[in-house]
Amino acid sequence: MPFIKILIHAVWATKDRKPLMNKQNKDEICNHIRENAKSKNIFVLNVNGHRDHLHCLLSCSGQWCIWPEEPCWELVEEHDSRLRAVLQSSALSRDRHA
Repeated sequence: MPFIKILIHAVWATKDRKPLMNKQNKDEICNHIRENAKSKNIFVLNVNGHRDHLHCLLSCSGQWCIWPEEPCWELVEEHDSRLRAVLQSSALSRDRHA
């Protein structure tokens, strides 16, 4: 039986690399990524970032492939929309208080 290990390095950036993330919403997004990955049996080796982007290193077993219909890819797409939603709400609340 062959040994197969798939590592994916995913990076999400804010639009125009604007520094929209703060500690609170970055932690919220990172926790969401960890929880969602766990539910799909995807191991998150590391997830972290800065004010304008996040890095995530994922490990998938040989049962997954990298086609757009597969769980590893779905995880990337789901977090792309989640990141957008959190940052938009953060930007809106910041604009209201400005």
